[in-house]
Amino acid sequence: MPLWHRGDRERIAGLIRRIREKAASHPEGKIPEADCRRLATAYYFPWEHGIVLGTLALWGLGYLLYHFIIYGG
Repeated sequence: MPLWHRGDRERIAGLIRRIREKAASHPEGKIPEADCRRLATAYYFPWEHGIVLGTLALWGLGYLLYHFIIYGG
């Protein structure tokens, strides 16, 4: 899923870069759980906002259709 805001893309790219650096420096290649949670949170919130905005837009269109088009004003 594309992220439209440049800040979101840069933040996620920075988190991925740090996770790769930590994995490379760890003898077993393990990644701290906190870093994985931060990455999941950084991706989840922009996606969630898209769902909320899409739902509100559909609700608004339904309202307009119901009140103005079906009943004529």
